[in-house]
Amino acid sequence: MAATELRVPAADGYSLAATLFEPERPTARAAVLSTGMGIPRGFYARYATYLAACDIAVLAYDYRGVGGSRPARLRRFAATCTDWGERDLAGAIEWAGARFADVLAVGHSLGGQLVGLAPNNARLVGVLTIAAPSGYWRHWPFPMRLLLWTLWHAVLPSTAAALGLFPARVLRLGEDVPEHVMREWCAWCRSPHYIAGAPGTPRRAGFERIGAPLRAHSFSDDAYAPRRAVDALLGFYANARVEHRHVAPRELGMARIGHLGFFREGPTRALWAETADWLLAAAPRPARALAG
Repeated sequence: MAATELRVPAADGYSLAATLFEPERPTARAAVLSTGMGIPRGFYARYATYLAACDIAVLAYDYRGVGGSRPARLRRFAATCTDWGERDLAGAIEWAGARFADVLAVGHSLGGQLVGLAPNNARLVGVLTIAAPSGYWRHWPFPMRLLLWTLWHAVLPSTAAALGLFPARVLRLGEDVPEHVMREWCAWCRSPHYIAGAPGTPRRAGFERIGAPLRAHSFSDDAYAPRRAVDALLGFYANARVEHRHVAPRELGMARIGHLGFFREGPTRALWAETADWLLAAAPRPARALAG
């Protein structure tokens, strides 16, 4: 297995830091791995390495403003969540599609939501989401929904506006996030339509454009992605062939999985094997040499 550091152009030409994890032999399939908000691509390296050993190349990339794609000055940096889906993810799909016959999407948390925004998402042959919910605050149980209402309506957007970025590092919530990414995301979280927009709008049509198989994994102890919220997101992918695997930690002999635990090697490796088998079934084409 080889891991190669790259720069991949977004749809508008913005240069994104990326890592290509490749199997030892040429493969026909690649998964574009989209990260959770404020989580750099390196966090997913062990899982990407595992998939590469299973004959699935993986292109992991950082959104503009995060990790290796962060500018010298992040404060007031002009980037939005929409940019992450319509430009960054779209560019990663385009790059992978030029080199591999079949392109899959793997998305963690926000990464599983952005798939519907990529204008070239119809070329995906399969979509795997991990802990990816709708962020609408009413999908959480009481009293958590009251806390989220306060965060989405006041605390997070006002903090981002005042500082010109969201200081996630200080709060130990991952990488700092561009101001308008946080503000747009909070606006989505205040709407029952969340990221997809109202029925009949172009944004909703982007989610409905996906007709490929889609498998979602969620976890019973994940406070960031309760089952109701995950089901709500899956409802936006109205034409996808959806499967939802909701896992309790005790099934794996674990005390906790939570929002990030899937990607930490250990008992969840059984789920890694399950997801790899699913991805291979979604893209069963025989191997061929890369196109360049």
